[in-house]
Amino acid sequence: MYTYQEKVANNPLEYYVGQDVSITGKITEIKQNNEKYTFVLETEAGPVLCNYYGKFEDYKSILFEVCDITGTLDVPKSSGNPRTFDYALYLKSKGIRYICIPSAVRFHNTTITYYDKFKRWIFLEREKFIDNLKLSEEALGPVKGILFGDTGELDEDVYEEFQKNSTAHILAVSGLHIGVLFSLYKALMKKKNNRIFTLVFIIFTLIYGFATLWSVSVTRAIMLMYIMILANVLDRRYDLLTAAALVAGAFALKNPYIIFGASFQMSFLAVCSISFFTPIFERILPASIAGAAAVQFGMLPYMIYSFNGISVAGVLINVPVVYIISILVPAGVTGYFVFLISQSIMPMISFILDALSKLTLSINHLFASCNLLYITLPSMKLGTLLMIYGLMFLCASEYFQVNLKRKKWKHLILGLCLVLSISLVGWKVDQTPFDQACIVFLDVGQGDSVHIKTDSGGSILIDGGGNTNYNVGSKILKPYLLKNGYDQVNLALATHLHTDHYLGLRQLSEEYNVLQEILTGKSGDVVKLGKNDRIEILWPEKKADSTTDNSADENTNSMIFKVTVQGLSVLITGDITIEGEKMLLRKYAGTDVLKADILKVAHHGSAYSSCEEFIDAVNPKVAVISVGKNNYGHPSDDVIEKFREKGIIVFRTDLDGAVGIIKKGDSFSVCTKRNRKNMHSRPLQKI
Repeated sequence: MYTYQEKVANNPLEYYVGQDVSITGKITEIKQNNEKYTFVLETEAGPVLCNYYGKFEDYKSILFEVCDITGTLDVPKSSGNPRTFDYALYLKSKGIRYICIPSAVRFHNTTITYYDKFKRWIFLEREKFIDNLKLSEEALGPVKGILFGDTGELDEDVYEEFQKNSTAHILAVSGLHIGVLFSLYKALMKKKNNRIFTLVFIIFTLIYGFATLWSVSVTRAIMLMYIMILANVLDRRYDLLTAAALVAGAFALKNPYIIFGASFQMSFLAVCSISFFTPIFERILPASIAGAAAVQFGMLPYMIYSFNGISVAGVLINVPVVYIISILVPAGVTGYFVFLISQSIMPMISFILDALSKLTLSINHLFASCNLLYITLPSMKLGTLLMIYGLMFLCASEYFQVNLKRKKWKHLILGLCLVLSISLVGWKVDQTPFDQACIVFLDVGQGDSVHIKTDSGGSILIDGGGNTNYNVGSKILKPYLLKNGYDQVNLALATHLHTDHYLGLRQLSEEYNVLQEILTGKSGDVVKLGKNDRIEILWPEKKADSTTDNSADENTNSMIFKVTVQGLSVLITGDITIEGEKMLLRKYAGTDVLKADILKVAHHGSAYSSCEEFIDAVNPKVAVISVGKNNYGHPSDDVIEKFREKGIIVFRTDLDGAVGIIKKGDSFSVCTKRNRKNMHSRPLQKI
């Protein structure tokens, strides 16, 4: 209800999307990423995420300054392929709905508030503290990540090792960090109830919260801790789940989209896991590691669902990591507060942080280097995930154990019915039209990729996109396949070996199960996919050399495929030019071989393809242009107009995202990931 109300409400910035604007606001976050600065501009109408390619003399000192930006206002794109990472939703979970690339930034000569000065002072002192620590280069990134949740200086390969080992939570200033500090506080307090010491500790944690920029996990942990302290002061019972529900509700009221953020989900799932599973693990494990084991156990289904993998060594490696953090965090935070007061670094602090950081990296690298300890798995359905968690929490609850002992079967059946009801809602919500599609034209940016689902359950890829500056195989194809439940590709084919068609397939095969590849072929070759499904190669007339990817004739000699799936016919034309199209017309003159229901438009809609005669010979009902941001002028307006004049509906992956073809009796429908047009039905020519 809350999100719907927000959708119908008018935001003043909505009217200026796509226009050049001048916006006034305050910089509330800023980071330097190689050649650009990324900052959040807080305006009266909400925050705007900006990527600035200019130069700031001292970017850290402009935090909380008021400025004007000039640039084109835009909205972030949603995910281009079904069930993959949605950047627009991610930004909404952070309260950001608009983006801008400023051409100019002009600062106001105004005095900022004392509150903002205080927050900037804490941030700048944090940076000075890190700069003054005598750390080795390899230890700098992990220390900054572990103490303050800032992974900007952490090597990407190192961060991936943390993710593979399920230890990335230590780089996000999770509840573990606050738990370590709270345990230290309780140890110092012992059984005494010293309110002055408690007040000092609250101020201490507030300052630490500002230093970490109040991430979700930190805010959640500190709020839960304050509720616990309040319960102790008032001599009232503290219930972890009730407190967590209160805090989660407060988060959702402030920004309902936060519930879609992985940090929110993981943070509160960790709390539930601790509450339900720790008592069980304490029966078989020491109390000092039972909590960590409970969190790892509780996170397993979520890790499979969200990140498509689990670390077999996750529990083992988290045991030493938790002990290391229990020393590193108090030492680092103590050093930071001593620096705030004295502006000096204790030599012992630098030594401890450097040594423990290197030890953490060594342990992490040791386990990550053994690929057998990491298992890649396709995502389960949302309903399945909810059922697993429902049953796990139900069976671990006092409700279940008490009613089981008392043999109150009706109460147990009632609990199971509740779990089943929630799971059914999950299965329904998780459904997408692409689940019914037999052919999906994927959004891989400036490139081609087509996913074919056969009647027998096979998964076929024709082309895989590719970009020399971005790993399309790892970042786009693999997540799409795993998120949609595919653990392998039965067959991968490439029309030709140009980067934007073949590189993604090669990258995918390096870390995903691709059973067979076909890179060359000639007209007349047929690949049978099932009883009635097949791929016919219509061109070239002779098999090309598979080792060549820079031939001047590569586009003209692209393999042309006619795919038949569930009675639908699709002509996939690679990058052939008008010259190639005319060769096809001559070869198949007087036949219906080129005729197809759907045409994958040649060469990304280039002006040098799609001649009138070829379009008439194919006579498609739908044309799909696989294209992304480019400097070539693709697709040509003239080409699009040719199709429209003939009554052929045109879809573009840059605007529509993935395009799915759904067979429905004697007709077919088209679904798109981005709803420029929701659904189109056209009659299917009977074969």
